[in-house]
This record gives sequence, structure tokens and C-alpha cells, in this order.
Amino acid sequence: MKKIFFLIILVVLVIMSGCSSGEAGGQKVDSNQVRIFMVPSGNDYLIASGMAQMAKEQDEEISYTISDAAGNMGAIRKVMKGKGELTNIVGSNGKFAYNGTHTFEGEQYEGIRGVVAVPPPIIQFIVRDDSGIDSIADFKDNDMIATFQGTAHMVVEFIMENAGKK
Repeated sequence: MKKIFFLIILVVLVIMSGCSSGEAGGQKVDSNQVRIFMVPSGNDYLIASGMAQMAKEQDEEISYTISDAAGNMGAIRKVMKGKGELTNIVGSNGKFAYNGTHTFEGEQYEGIRGVVAVPPPIIQFIVRDDSGIDSIADFKDNDMIATFQGTAHMVVEFIMENAGKK
């Protein structure tokens, strides 16, 4: 199963690199270079680094590099502005970027495309047992902490907004 997964990723990376020739976002893109933007922490970064190394070993003509991004939204913006070819996102973030809503208010990336689907992250709300919070309805405005411009931040903000808490 692992071999099939890595083969699929390798094919996706090669296809993405083939799509990178020419102009993108006003910048000349090298068809032999694939830049992948990732948030520099957690498993996603390590997995992407390993896949890039495996792909590089299979195709000496293409150079795969992993570049740091300041959060998932920053990675989306960099790829969509032609500074790289690939990043990982959660479906809701892609929807917001495509429609120009939520954090992407005033900017719209209709050219965004998904190439591989993975399960969404699990978001947990954690409180002290003496907090008096038993449901989202018990939260007060700005009672939340989440990662900066990351997926968790977007999802928590979206949940809180829809609960009338923000």
C-alpha cells in the first residue's frame, strides 16, 4: 500500500512539474524545478520532504525543493502567485481561496486545483474542567486560541462565526 501511495505522489509531482513550464504569475518558471511550499512543522513537512527526495532519486532531470511557508494560507498564496507549484491544503481553505471569501476576502484564486485528496484534520476544542464551558454556545467572543493562519485557525474561526461567537 505504501508503494502505491508513493507512486501516486511521484506521478502527481512529475505531472505538476510538467505543468510548470512557461509563465506563472508574471514570473518565468523553470520546467526542471518543482518548488513545494509547506508549513515547517509536523508530519506534512517531513512527508513532503521524503516524497521529494524519492521523486528526485527517480528523475535526475527535475529538482524538487521544499520551501517554508508561514501557514497554510501563505502557502496557498505563494503557489497561486506562481512562486511554487504545489502545497497541501484542506478543502475548506481551497474553497475560500477559490471564492475569495473568509481570509481570502478581496483576492480570488479561480485557478486553484486539487490533485490528491486526503482525510481532513480533526479539530478539538479543549477547556479546563472548571471553565463552565460545555458547548460552543458557552464560549464568549475571542475565547479561542489557534495556530496562526493555519488550517486549525481557519476552521475554528469558521465554526465560531457560524455559532455567532465572532
